[in-house]
Amino acid sequence: MKYFSTFICVFLGGMILSACRNPVLPVRYRADLPALPAAWMELLGEPRWRLEWIDPADGWVFRDGDTAGFGDLEIPAGLTSPLLAWPCWPQLDIPPGYLRPAGALFPFDAAGDRISLSWSGGIDAFFFRELAAAQSAERQPATFDWPRFRELLTGDAISGDIRRDPWLADWTLIAAATARSGFDRRRIIPRDQDSLRVTIPCPGPWIAASPFAEPAFWEAGELVDLRVTDTVDTYIAAGAVLRCTRQGWTWFPRR
Repeated sequence: MKYFSTFICVFLGGMILSACRNPVLPVRYRADLPALPAAWMELLGEPRWRLEWIDPADGWVFRDGDTAGFGDLEIPAGLTSPLLAWPCWPQLDIPPGYLRPAGALFPFDAAGDRISLSWSGGIDAFFFRELAAAQSAERQPATFDWPRFRELLTGDAISGDIRRDPWLADWTLIAAATARSGFDRRRIIPRDQDSLRVTIPCPGPWIAASPFAEPAFWEAGELVDLRVTDTVDTYIAAGAVLRCTRQGWTWFPRR
């Protein structure tokens, strides 16, 4: 709750300052969700989604729905605003947050009365949220140069590993550093990782939390050295869910 309160205060503070010059009025849009990665769809089927966005009246809000849509969303016109969509499978005990989100930034991903969410847009929306949480009065996420940021993530200025899977970077750490001293593309590097030996509980394919990662085909009982960080990483197979960090790993059977 403290995290969300921080986010709302920083974001709405920017809205109030902007509204002193121009009224911030909501516009209604419909969200178009991306197709799941093929390996995710084959293993888990159609998901539910948890959509998060900024409502001009209520601040940070959530809505659960399916791929068919969420109804109208009120977005504050004239301000850059994030949307995050977390896939989840409640019937399989896979909640929002186990797998990485899709996302979009208004107004860049809006056309007509639609907003198109994508897996690459999930990086932008998540980084926006982390910048807001870092609370920098001088560096508001709504005034960040998002078009240039998007070009950077697809260009040769960053490593090929990050271009293939931007979730390898620690966007929370990058956001905190950006809030302190400004944005520096040299921070966009793979997270510091350790090696953790894991005994695989059931055969694959195993999907990772990132939609950009290829599935792994480990066998039951195989010893695998996983690259782990302080952040909990998730791997899912037909028979089990595996969760691991630097501190250790655990698994539980899927129902």
